[in-house]
Amino acid sequence: MPQSLARLTVHLVFSTKCREPLITDVVRPDLHAYMAGILRNVACPAVVINSVEDHVHILFRLARTVALSTVVEQVKKSSSKWIKTHGEQFSSFAWQSGYGAFAVSESDVQVVQRYIELQREHHQGSTFEDEYLGFMYDYQVDFDQRFMWEWCPIASDGSRCVAWVVCRIAPKAHNNLSPGQRPGKQGVPGPSANPQ
Repeated sequence: MPQSLARLTVHLVFSTKCREPLITDVVRPDLHAYMAGILRNVACPAVVINSVEDHVHILFRLARTVALSTVVEQVKKSSSKWIKTHGEQFSSFAWQSGYGAFAVSESDVQVVQRYIELQREHHQGSTFEDEYLGFMYDYQVDFDQRFMWEWCPIASDGSRCVAWVVCRIAPKAHNNLSPGQRPGKQGVPGPSANPQ
């Protein structure tokens, strides 16, 4: 075959460091536009970008000539620098070190796009942690909860605790699940989310 062709759609999810609620309505629309510009510059056009206070969802087309990790690094690094210029309240802004990236079949693009567009409504009854764990189970990603969440200072005395979901949900609660089975709320679009 003389030509290399690809059409890969990725659902990218990452949070603010320690899930701090820093993505406010004041900066949100401009942040989304800035991220879309970064993606355009690396030939990975955004389908949709949306966020709530502590995390962002990006659905984009991955160019065949660029590595996913390079795209994620560009989006996170550039947007973090950009948001820090928008006031004192953002001076220490940072994204978490990791991310989740999930392949989306062409038949599920509209379902995932709609899910991302409705983030605010979705998170009235679900936390980021619950949502993210749902993706891990739906996409059958092997993971170890001991390393899922960053350690963040949360007490005035400087003591540290992992994200509250790990403290709240004992690891044994997930050890007895069979493949494809997951705890928490249903409705997170996964590989088989396309309604018939």
